[in-house]
Amino acid sequence: MLRPHALSSLTIFIFGLSALLHGIHTLLHPSAVLISLGLPATALPAINATSLAAIAMGIYYTLAAYQRNKSFYALTVPMRFLTASVFWNQARVSVEGRGWRTAALWEGGGALVTGLALFWEWGVGTMRW
Repeated sequence: MLRPHALSSLTIFIFGLSALLHGIHTLLHPSAVLISLGLPATALPAINATSLAAIAMGIYYTLAAYQRNKSFYALTVPMRFLTASVFWNQARVSVEGRGWRTAALWEGGGALVTGLALFWEWGVGTMRW
């Protein structure tokens, strides 16, 4: 019998799907990302590499959501907060770094929502690790 996915699974799935789609978009249109992040053209190889990493991460996250791997979800929360803080501070370095702030808010907001979902599920007794 199939049982519905928990809220935390949904948050991980949405984040994974967004990472996958963003990675594909970045791989197809790297110059748009260079402009939005205020990076020089010499950063193109790094942008291409990070787009592949985003695609892989999207696959991992959606697979974890399908598997209902709550241990994985819990481990992503502190890493995503760390990522958000690095991105936020990166915006200070770049005059045209508004894209970094957007990425930081998406990472931090997603981590917060996933963390709250896990906390709520644990509190109501549905947490099964």
